[in-house]
Amino acid sequence: MTTQTPDIEREFSRDEKSGITHNEHTGGGLSQEDADFLNNFPEERKKAIIRKVDWRLIPMLVLLYLIAYLDKTNIGNAKIEGMTDDLHLKGIEYNIVTAIFFIPFVLCEVPSNMILHKFKRPSWYMGGIVFSWGVIMTLTAIVQNYAGLLVIRFLLGIFEAGFLPGAILIISNWYLPNETQTRIAILYTSAATGGAFSGLLAFAIAKMHGMAGLEGWRWIFLIEGLFTVVVAIMCVFLLCDSPALSTRWLDADEIRYLELRQLSRRATVPMDYKENDHFNLRLFKDILLDYKIWLLFFANWSNAVPNYAMKFTMPTILRGMGYKASDAQLMTIPPYAIGAISAYLFAIFADKYSWRAPFILGPQCCLVTAFIILFVKSNDIDNNIAVCYFAVCLACFGMYPILPGVNAWNVANTPDPAKRSVNIGLLVCVGNIGGLIGSYIYLAREAPRYPTGYGTSLAFGLAGIVAVVLLETLLKRGNAKKAKMSEDEVRQRYTDEDLIRMGEKSPLFKMARNPDITTQAQAVVEAWSQGFNIGAVVILILLVLCNYRKNTLLHKLILGELLLALGHGFFCFFDEPEYGWILSSTATLLYISYFIHNLIAWLKIRPFLPKWGARAFIISLLIVQPYWVLETWANFQYHNHLGSKLFNTSRLLEPLFRDPWWVFTTIKLVLAINENYEFTIPGLIRTSPRFGIMLFSLFLSIVFLITDVIFMIVVSKRGGMNPFWRLALVFKCASDVIFLDDFKSVLDRISESAMRKITTFEYRDNASPSVNHPTSIDFSTPGFHRKSSRFGSSSMAEMGSILRPMTSRDDGHYEFASNYSQTLVDDSSLRPLNGDDARRSSSHSPRRRGESQDNMITIQEDDRPREGEDIPMEPVKARTRNDQSR
Repeated sequence: MTTQTPDIEREFSRDEKSGITHNEHTGGGLSQEDADFLNNFPEERKKAIIRKVDWRLIPMLVLLYLIAYLDKTNIGNAKIEGMTDDLHLKGIEYNIVTAIFFIPFVLCEVPSNMILHKFKRPSWYMGGIVFSWGVIMTLTAIVQNYAGLLVIRFLLGIFEAGFLPGAILIISNWYLPNETQTRIAILYTSAATGGAFSGLLAFAIAKMHGMAGLEGWRWIFLIEGLFTVVVAIMCVFLLCDSPALSTRWLDADEIRYLELRQLSRRATVPMDYKENDHFNLRLFKDILLDYKIWLLFFANWSNAVPNYAMKFTMPTILRGMGYKASDAQLMTIPPYAIGAISAYLFAIFADKYSWRAPFILGPQCCLVTAFIILFVKSNDIDNNIAVCYFAVCLACFGMYPILPGVNAWNVANTPDPAKRSVNIGLLVCVGNIGGLIGSYIYLAREAPRYPTGYGTSLAFGLAGIVAVVLLETLLKRGNAKKAKMSEDEVRQRYTDEDLIRMGEKSPLFKMARNPDITTQAQAVVEAWSQGFNIGAVVILILLVLCNYRKNTLLHKLILGELLLALGHGFFCFFDEPEYGWILSSTATLLYISYFIHNLIAWLKIRPFLPKWGARAFIISLLIVQPYWVLETWANFQYHNHLGSKLFNTSRLLEPLFRDPWWVFTTIKLVLAINENYEFTIPGLIRTSPRFGIMLFSLFLSIVFLITDVIFMIVVSKRGGMNPFWRLALVFKCASDVIFLDDFKSVLDRISESAMRKITTFEYRDNASPSVNHPTSIDFSTPGFHRKSSRFGSSSMAEMGSILRPMTSRDDGHYEFASNYSQTLVDDSSLRPLNGDDARRSSSHSPRRRGESQDNMITIQEDDRPREGEDIPMEPVKARTRNDQSR
């Protein structure tokens, strides 16, 4: 019988087309009759069949995954309802209980899928394992001690292990590869929904506390366990098995179509191979030596470690913020709801624009930002409850889109089915190992700050960002290397069998990464080019709002810039000519904001510059403005489809005309601190860890500025507009926001820390060493008029210029150096004594001992400050402090 390749190109998304070179592969093809049937099958019926499968298969899998999530994580809800006290758990015993679940959970996933593959009716197997863990969950309600809880959690891990890989296997039997990602994303999103539902359900069930003599946490396990058993019975009858066993709701033609399209995919799509059930040593060696899977491990951990840790401890974290147990349960709902929405939205955009890296990086940036906030603000959580709760929501927003993106990237770049199945299993296992790590990082003794938990989550998030950027770069280089050979040259050098055996190393296989930017139809990338990443910009907006002050011009400007960038980036996602005027208008406003930004920088730096330096700063800023006029016109041409040549040329110079003044300002401010405070940089960081973060952000700001320029130069040589480099500008903006928004508050904290260590100190003119009655001045007294500061505020930071010259004497007193004594006494804030004060001071004049009274302020033991005095002072000697306490 003759064979023919069916025309199923339209069955595949742009993602597959951009990631794989489609050469017809006729070996093992369909019969002429089957090919004709598939080619001529009506398009409307195809869509209708897929919708029918969606409504019959996906809801049941989502329900099962929801149940699995609830039963796995409800121990966190039970904890805040008193479980740890009732079972007398101590120390890290709760952490061990949550961690032991993952040992069988990791080990049993692959064997479970092997067993499932042997079942003709997957519904029976899936229903059986769900029924088993439902019974185990119900029995948790009667646990009386730590040992019993350990056994229950271990058994629960055995039976829950098979569900997620089994669900993905079932989906792969019903859908084409380009259709599976969206369905898996929906499945994974149900976990976030389960998180929100878990808190609400636990809150309601816990109200049964005392009924039948059972505690509220026991009712949580009992009710949810019985519900799982009921759903398991439903699974046996409602879960779809395969097209051939679905005659109750599919007709013969629909069954034939679903089966043939799976067969044709294996037969016709290049680099997608026939079924291979054999696993050999060469395959596992190839996997272990593949750099892609290792980088994906780290990318996956950026989700798994903080996600699992947050699942088990979020109610406890929220309770540490001051919420009651019941309120803490309810407050877990919004974060998980936000996570569910973000996972689905990022998956839609990733599929639509056929690019995985930015839609993984964006959420990772959100995740890192969230844990930075928690790590810094949780030390004073009582005064930062709103900010910390926002950070918890932000963490969920960033966590949930990562796993679907990582798995989709893995599938797209692993054409061999055998290797792909192992890779998927490894990613799931490694993710669960991350869950094991996450179980130990939130320690009860560290509540409510949890530095280990937040710090570890932050570290894995940063590692994930590095892994994704590195993987994208390596894939790009690999594709460029393969592109040097034409298809004809490849086929002359290699046989079809050679190309199949080479897998993704084949010169014809192009790794899935960002699509080439060659047409105006792909102008969506301009959302990265000027509007930045929408998700990252939203986070920056929320960061500014957290510390927003109405009277601060810089805050208003930064907020305005980010809102403009958000609007600009949003409309760039719609390639419609009528939006051109909006894009050119927002670009113009952004350029104006850049000028105002640098003008504020000039106002900040002006007091620290000589007159000629201040003039040079503002003159140089004005000189470059003609460039922005030219850039405005170039943007108008580009966004209104009037030409892009000028835009592609002028755009390369943008960082050079925008950022040097900003970088100079930040560096000069840091140097000003060093000039006015008696601290080394390590000393500053020890006094204020936030200052260390800001110094690091300043460094990043400069690094990313340089990266910005380099990437644009590289892109310009190759032609086209590759938006990936714009991620550097996103980070730079984030660094600027963090650094400059909190600059003043950090100075306040540093000064306050120093002043707490120096309650009183002695002022004495070194030129008069024989004075026997030293003067003590208490700067902690509210009425003291402090020295004016160049920073222009009445905060404790103003004492910076006074703190520097103070030194210690051998007798334990503190004094100013002689070259600063006149400065202190002559300062207008130290007003002359008047009236009775002057007479009292003169009665104790040290001139009786033949000593000079010049530059002296003297208060004796029996003196008392009076109400309304300009310089209240305490009649005590300076306190003795050693050098270390300073």
